[in-house]
Amino acid sequence: MLQNVKKALANSEKAWGKKLGTFGKVLGKRNAAAAKARDKDLKPVLKELAHLSPRAVVAEMERRGLGKVSYKTIARARKRLGIEKGAAS
Repeated sequence: MLQNVKKALANSEKAWGKKLGTFGKVLGKRNAAAAKARDKDLKPVLKELAHLSPRAVVAEMERRGLGKVSYKTIARARKRLGIEKGAAS
């Protein structure tokens, strides 16, 4: 039954000329752009605190009043920016 509903909806949307399944691509590009902008802002802090673990970086950023960020965000930003833990400042 559910498959019939999905098929009917897809057919009706297609009949109106709407392209289906594209929002994921748009959202992916939007998220990538947001990450790039965030990385640009975080880069100086991440370089300075390269000797710390991601969780310690988060704690230090919160202590400095730089906002709350997930430790996973820090780890992913380091990877994107090529900043390794223990790298020289």
